[in-house]
Amino acid sequence: MRSFSFAKLLVIGFVIATIVRIWFVQIYEVGGDSMSPTLLNSERVLVQKIDTALRRGDLVVIDANQTFEFQLESSPGEKFLRILGFETLDKQLVVKRVIAVGGDTLQCCDESGRLILNGKPLIEGYLAERASADEFNVQVTDGHVWVMGDNRDNSRDSRDLLGQPGGGMIPDTKIIGKVHSVIWPPARIRSLN
Repeated sequence: MRSFSFAKLLVIGFVIATIVRIWFVQIYEVGGDSMSPTLLNSERVLVQKIDTALRRGDLVVIDANQTFEFQLESSPGEKFLRILGFETLDKQLVVKRVIAVGGDTLQCCDESGRLILNGKPLIEGYLAERASADEFNVQVTDGHVWVMGDNRDNSRDSRDLLGQPGGGMIPDTKIIGKVHSVIWPPARIRSLN
């Protein structure tokens, strides 16, 4: 009788955890350096899924399958970790910064190497280098965002899609959620809101 109750509690706990993971929050491991120095390789981030209003500067997790035109198979270990709610951001999922939202105009770059957002220089204190080596001038369509990594020389982002249908715009429907905080390792725990 006691083991039946314990098994029932485990099943109920698993169902609740799965619901929370699917609809509210999930933990991801950062894979790669495209968001350095803001996010470092192997850090674990908490992503909230219920806040859908995207703003410039938000760090977002994107479903990169088909968006960035690569599709990678997950290993059995990665599939098991995904069931438990842990995924690495480097396979089908990527993390990037929202630079522009629907209705914005964005171009690269002014004489100082800064992006021009809606006619004004964009101050990006998290960058260690020029905003972009690629020149572009785009108008972001409604229901889309323009995203870039903070490590601009080592990031696949909207710039890589300029010649593709959609011209670099990422549909809002491909956004899984916003990065809320870094939760691991303990020395780097911090909020990113």
